[in-house]
Amino acid sequence: MATPLSPDLVTTDAARGLVRLTKATSHEGQPMLSPDGKRLLATSWVPEVDAQGQLTGAAVEKVIITLRPGGGAATALTSRRTFADSPTWLGDKTFAFVATTPAGRVLMRAARAQAGAASTRVLDAEAVPELGSLSASADGSLIALQARLGDGASIAVVEPGGNGLTALGEGILPRLSPDGRRVAFTRQVGSYWQVFTIGVEGDELTQVTDGESTCDFPSWSPDGAWLVMTCNTGWQRFGDVDAGAIDNVFLVRPDGTELTQLTDGARRVTEPSWGVDGWIYLASDAAGSFDLYRLRPRLER
Repeated sequence: MATPLSPDLVTTDAARGLVRLTKATSHEGQPMLSPDGKRLLATSWVPEVDAQGQLTGAAVEKVIITLRPGGGAATALTSRRTFADSPTWLGDKTFAFVATTPAGRVLMRAARAQAGAASTRVLDAEAVPELGSLSASADGSLIALQARLGDGASIAVVEPGGNGLTALGEGILPRLSPDGRRVAFTRQVGSYWQVFTIGVEGDELTQVTDGESTCDFPSWSPDGAWLVMTCNTGWQRFGDVDAGAIDNVFLVRPDGTELTQLTDGARRVTEPSWGVDGWIYLASDAAGSFDLYRLRPRLER
């Protein structure tokens, strides 16, 4: 593919309708559309800045927000003191998330997707150290997660009530298929990160991507026929930049065929999530801070 006229984030011929959904001074990421397609969950955070005005990589505030799929005003669902992230729907009315406590990161379940709703602790930090990257099946009956189980980062599944915690092996960024039967995730292979899938019983491990590019943040299409992900393929075209500073959105079949690029540009794109409405929701720093965007793939080609 030829180098774009500018490094700005654009869609390729395989996608359309790229729209920025949030324009707040805070950063937004981890978008997740509800199973009925009516509301988005996301994480909003304020980054920490050091005395020299440089970002430290940490955050001074994190809250779970909800907004309409087409953008507009957002409503905070968790308090600032909860320091929450990684939301995932459990059906249309409630959700799970990760809260940071003095003892570590814990799995929480909200009673309702409303501001001020009560929440219940499901798993303590001792059971799932360094917890993150939650995702649930479409019916909310199973949650995939990332935690340090053993010597390194691992993926696992658990029931919403905290029972049946099952480790599936080394990996990060798990995403459950809509039917709850398989998990897409990322694992390091040599110098690069690649996308894999595995059954929720730990069977049928399949490597989806390969080559000299890093691909991560896989997410399933609503029918389970595709995976959407980010890859830094082609980052060298933009000159003197770091490979970790550029990612674009790609589609691929779960068997590794039909790799298709949806966006291009010298920007970071992260955490794509394919909604039941056909839109792919994502976060990008294309406008400076991380904001939510959406685009629509052209699968009818």
